[in-house]
Amino acid sequence: MRAPTVLHADLHHSHFKRAPLPSDWARQFIGGRGINMATLHQMLRADVPALDPQTPLLFAAGPLVGTSFPGGARFNVSGRSPQTGILGDSNAGGFFGPELRFAGIDQLAIIGRAARPSILWIDDDATQLIDAADIWGLDTVEATGVIHELLGDADIQVAVVGPAAENGVAFSGVFANLVRAAARTGMGTLMASKNLKAIAVRGTGGVEVRDPARFKGASDRLQEKVLGHAEYDIRTRLGTTQLVTALQKMGGLPTRHFQSTTFEHADVVSGETIEAAYKQRSKGCFACSIPCSRYLVVDDDRFPDLHFEGPEYEPLAGFTVRIGCSDLPLALYAVDRCNRLGM
Repeated sequence: MRAPTVLHADLHHSHFKRAPLPSDWARQFIGGRGINMATLHQMLRADVPALDPQTPLLFAAGPLVGTSFPGGARFNVSGRSPQTGILGDSNAGGFFGPELRFAGIDQLAIIGRAARPSILWIDDDATQLIDAADIWGLDTVEATGVIHELLGDADIQVAVVGPAAENGVAFSGVFANLVRAAARTGMGTLMASKNLKAIAVRGTGGVEVRDPARFKGASDRLQEKVLGHAEYDIRTRLGTTQLVTALQKMGGLPTRHFQSTTFEHADVVSGETIEAAYKQRSKGCFACSIPCSRYLVVDDDRFPDLHFEGPEYEPLAGFTVRIGCSDLPLALYAVDRCNRLGM
């Protein structure tokens, strides 16, 4: 089996090198966030600011990512947070994490600052920087489309930052598959500070497991439990937006910044209303048993051509319940704008 591998990328010198991770790390730290934390402990100096070129930006996918195990889709992004100056770490789903592993990468460790706006292009074993001057300034959806055209393959997985990160908004995220956001702690801002607009990955390999028969048995047993769970139907239909109704019943909504814990218009902005009015189909992450995302088409003359995947509960509640807004199309437009701006 392949040893866990890190791809070191020095953007300043355009130098790229693969190396095995320390042999005991898989047992000590497992993968994903664990190996990112161990790497930060080794690489991060206390006196180096978050946006210094030598501050590392780390991407990692855990050992189940890219396998058939239910939910094996996540990747972690870690570094020093521009928001707080201390630990920065965020997580996203979609297909980017599995693609890293298909390219033979368990961790991507980025240092330095590219001389000009760039795309880090990983094509199986080959790695290079591509000029992104014409893409800098585009929103996340536009940039992803241009990168697919530039590289001639719509199946390439892209993690990108938006104009918010480029302009130093401290809480900007890294976006994959258009809406899968590693949104917390400003990792997109850290990425943009390195003149890195996007990371594009194409991997044609697979992920080996030591005992395929036992692994399949464990995967199948978990899959059976998930599909038979009482919450399966509603979570597939509504995703995290089910929480609007659930928290309304529990008295747990952040209404007007927690001046109240119920919202008089909860039914108007609920997941059930979104499903009935705008949902076209369900979508899901790689190998996930619960396709909890929803592709929406919003029919409102104020917002022509408003269609996107989402929203999750947090941005939905943020633009409705938290500020006392019952205009659902307006809230959905705001969510889409934030996704496109990369924050």
